[in-house]
Amino acid sequence: MKTVYYLFCALIFLVIIFLTPLNIQGQTSFSNQDSNGDGCIGMSDMLSMLSVFGSCNSAFISCGDIMPHEGYEYSTVVIGDHCWFAENLRYLPSVYSAISTSSSTSPQYYVHGYEGNDVIAAKATSNYASYGVLYNFSAIMEPGVCPVGWHIPTDPEWQSLELALGMSVAAVVNYGWRGSDQSTQMRSTSGWDNAGDGTNSSGFNAKPGGYSYSNGYQFIDGHGFWWTSTASDATMSIARRLSYSEPRVYRYNYPMSNGFSARCIQD
Repeated sequence: MKTVYYLFCALIFLVIIFLTPLNIQGQTSFSNQDSNGDGCIGMSDMLSMLSVFGSCNSAFISCGDIMPHEGYEYSTVVIGDHCWFAENLRYLPSVYSAISTSSSTSPQYYVHGYEGNDVIAAKATSNYASYGVLYNFSAIMEPGVCPVGWHIPTDPEWQSLELALGMSVAAVVNYGWRGSDQSTQMRSTSGWDNAGDGTNSSGFNAKPGGYSYSNGYQFIDGHGFWWTSTASDATMSIARRLSYSEPRVYRYNYPMSNGFSARCIQD
C-alpha cells in the first residue's frame, strides 16, 4: 500500500510539472519545486518533494500551535514576548534510579518514583504521563533536549515571564519567595495537594512533579521545580520552585545533581 501511495504522489508531482508553463530552457517556472536551487527541476527535486509525504506530524507555524519533538506533541503558549512549552519536557533517551545514581557532571534522566533503567517501562508510568521527566543540570544542557529553534530558558528569560505576569522589577532580581500571585497564575487547575490548585491564567500549566536527589524522590503533588540554563558556579544553578501553599515564586541556587522538570522556550 505504501508503494502505491508513493507512486500516486509521484504522478501528482508530474502532473504539476507538466501543467505549469515552461521557460525558455524547457524547465517549469514553478520555482518553488527547485528545492536544491540549481535552476533545474530534476530527480533530486522530485525526491525532496516526495520525502514530505506520509509525515503526519503537526506543523508548528505560530505560538499556540502544537510543537512535535521526539514523538510527542507539546502545547505552546505566549507569555510576554516569548513562546513557551505549556507542559513539562518528556525527552527521555535513558533513565536512571535516583537512589543509586547522582551526578553534577554527566547527564542523568529520572521519572519520579521509578527505580530502574528501562526507558519503555519508565514511559509507561503514570508519573511520566502526568509530569514528564526530571533532569539533572547536565541533561538539560545536552543537544536535542529541545527541538531545533528552541532552548532551555535562561534565568533572565524566566524573569521576563515573571515580569509579564506582574512581578515588580525590584522583586524579580531577588532570591527566595518573590512577587505576589505569579505562582497562582502559573499553576495548573488540578493536581496540587491541599486545595493548592492555581488558576493557570498564564497558560503555563505548571504541574507538581517534585524532584529527585541522591536519596530518592520528594514533593510530588505539592511542589514543582524547573531549571534555568543559568549556572551560578561549577556545581550550582538557578531554578524556580512553585508550591501548593505559596502564591509567590521561589528563585534559588540548587545543586546541579538534583533532578528537576524543564521547559523549552523558542529562540
